[in-house]
Amino acid sequence: MYLKLGTQLPYLKLGTQQSGDAPSNPYTPIVNNYLSASLNGVGYAVYVANASAVLTRIAAAVHSLELGFSATGGTITTVGAYTIHTFTTSGTFTAEGDGDIEVLIVGGGGGGGAMLGGGGGGGAVYHRTAYAVTSGGHGIVIGSGGVGGQNYGASVIQAVQGNTTTAFSVAATGGGAGGYFTHVAGSAGANGGGGNGSGLSGTGSISTYTGWTGYGGNAGATNANFFTSSNGGGAGIEIAGAPININGSELYWAGGGAGSSIFGGRIGGIGGGGGSTNDGTSSGGAGGTGGITDGGDGVGGNGGSGGNNTGSGGGGGSMDSPTSGGNGGSGIVIVRYLT
Repeated sequence: MYLKLGTQLPYLKLGTQQSGDAPSNPYTPIVNNYLSASLNGVGYAVYVANASAVLTRIAAAVHSLELGFSATGGTITTVGAYTIHTFTTSGTFTAEGDGDIEVLIVGGGGGGGAMLGGGGGGGAVYHRTAYAVTSGGHGIVIGSGGVGGQNYGASVIQAVQGNTTTAFSVAATGGGAGGYFTHVAGSAGANGGGGNGSGLSGTGSISTYTGWTGYGGNAGATNANFFTSSNGGGAGIEIAGAPININGSELYWAGGGAGSSIFGGRIGGIGGGGGSTNDGTSSGGAGGTGGITDGGDGVGGNGGSGGNNTGSGGGGGSMDSPTSGGNGGSGIVIVRYLT
C-alpha cells in the first residue's frame, strides 16, 4: 500500500516532527510496518504498528476534509462547523463517502405502571465520538416508548417495556415497565421499572459494544413505603439520565419516570413523566425537564408520559379508576460530523 502525499499539505519528516519540502517521490512506502521516505538525500524510517490501517484512516480523513463529507437522512441542521442529522422516526442515513461521524443512540422508555404504579425505566444510551462510517445506506430504527398500564378497578393491565432503537450495528434496548399495587414488581430492561412495595423494582442491564460508551444497567429505585411506588431507573443515575452534547445543547437522556404516591405527586427524572397523586383531583408531580423535550405532568390520577424522543420512562398512575400510567418516551438517533 502507498499513501500519496497531497502537494497542498506540508511534508512531515518521519521521526523528526519537522516540516520540509515534499520528497521527489510523492509516495510513502510501507514495508513490514515501517514507513520510509527520502528527503534532500537523507533517508527516514519509522515503525508504526498496523501502519497500513493507520494510513488508510489518514487517507480517508484527508479525503473527507478535501472533498467535504456529506450525507442524507433524518432532519438536517447545522450548528457551527457541524452538520447534524436527527432521526426521531425510523429512516436511512446515507453517507456519500467514507468518513468519521459522532453518534448518539437512545432506546425507548418504559411505560409507567397503573394502580399506585411504579415509574418506567429509561432506555439504554450509547455514544461514540468517532465512528468510521462507510459509503452507502445505513438503516435506522427508532424504538417507541412502552405503553403505560391501565387501571379499570376490577382489572389492571400491566405497563409495557420500551422498544429497541438500532443503528450502526448497535441495539439500544428499552427501559423496564413500572409495577403496580400490591407488590407487583417492575419489569427488567435497559434500566429497571419501579415497583410497588419494598425491593420489587426491575433489574437493569445493557450490552457492551467495542468503541461505544454505554449508559444504563441500573435497577429501578427501591422504596420500603407500601403507599409510595418507586421511580424507574435512569440511564445515568436514578433521576438524572446521561448528559451528552451532540446537537449544540447540553441535554440529558433516558431519565426514569416517577412513581405514584398517596402523599403527593413526585417529580419525574430528566425527561421522565411525573407521578400521580391518589385522590384523583390534586395535581400530580411535574414532568422532568432538561431533556430534548420535557416529561408530562401527572394529572387527574394519571401518570405523565416521558418526553418525546428522550427515551425516558412514564410516570405511575393512581389507585383511582379509570386511570393510567404514562407512556414511555420514544428513542432517538443523532449523527453529527464536521463540514
